[in-house]
Amino acid sequence: MANIYPCTFGNSISHALNHLRKAKKLAEEVPEQTGRGTVLSRRVDTCYALEKRDSSWGYFVTFRMDSGEELELKAAEAYYQKLKEGTSLSITWQGENLVSFVMELG
Repeated sequence: MANIYPCTFGNSISHALNHLRKAKKLAEEVPEQTGRGTVLSRRVDTCYALEKRDSSWGYFVTFRMDSGEELELKAAEAYYQKLKEGTSLSITWQGENLVSFVMELG
């Protein structure tokens, strides 16, 4: 089930945009990593802006890596739709973002 959070607008817009720009720059500086794991769970977060009567969605997938570590990554909607719980795969991520994946056959 999706979580719904109110979005903050007004004076904090410029602060939020600056924070996002810094976070994006830092994420781009982090090297890509690759590992094997299994899709553990998926979730969608919804942000509804009352002032604009608009919504945005964030898609997240949690993986249990072969090392036993759990890793939650933000995924593009197209990736989110293809990844089903219990699927074993090789993933590539950068920072907190899923970059690509290859499903294992068999």
